[in-house]
Amino acid sequence: STASGNITLDADNDIIFAAEGDITSTSGNVAITADKDNGGASSGLLTMNDGTLINAGSGTIVLNADQDITLGGLLTTNTGNTAVTLTSTEGGIVDGGDTTVDVVAASGRLVIDAVTGVGASGAIDTTVASLDLDNATSGNVDLAETNAITVVKAVQGTTGNIQIASAGGTVTLDSGGSPANVVSTLSTGTITIDANGATSDIVVNDGISTASGNITLDADNDIIFAAEGDITS
Repeated sequence: STASGNITLDADNDIIFAAEGDITSTSGNVAITADKDNGGASSGLLTMNDGTLINAGSGTIVLNADQDITLGGLLTTNTGNTAVTLTSTEGGIVDGGDTTVDVVAASGRLVIDAVTGVGASGAIDTTVASLDLDNATSGNVDLAETNAITVVKAVQGTTGNIQIASAGGTVTLDSGGSPANVVSTLSTGTITIDANGATSDIVVNDGISTASGNITLDADNDIIFAAEGDITS
């Protein structure tokens, strides 16, 4: 723990947090890197056991790993476009358990760059204002948001599926025009957007595309398409 100082953990191999291995900061940024020396595919796991909490206060949280990043709980009040950044250069983003919401940045953005999926074996739970996500090679993307969310990008560079569901808020798809397709996947990959709650809408301000996969939009209230909100399959 620290008050306003930054917290940095670097390892040339793995970084593992027990349930009691919490990190707490009032306003300092938290940066954690596994496989700092880029030692190859057999090193660089970043594992938070169920119950581990990284609370950066108003600071940012950055997790980097060569292999999988397994999440306990991440919490910040930061309002920036990089409030929480998760980067795996050869692995995926994995749900480590249900004790806490995986990522809470209620007024900030979650940025994810993964290779083998995001929530592929169990949805990543989020409470975030916006999402910027790329997945490169394999695996599905499955995110479960607690309330309203703006998706600025959710792109599969592979045939995996994309599912983004809100338990109680509007889902807005808005890339600001770049990329033109705010949500996209290749070949047979499917896209599912689900907005639950009596007043929850889906607002499509930019495009949605897939090659031959199904596209499903479900909202408990309205679905609204802007002029640029094309759907292509």
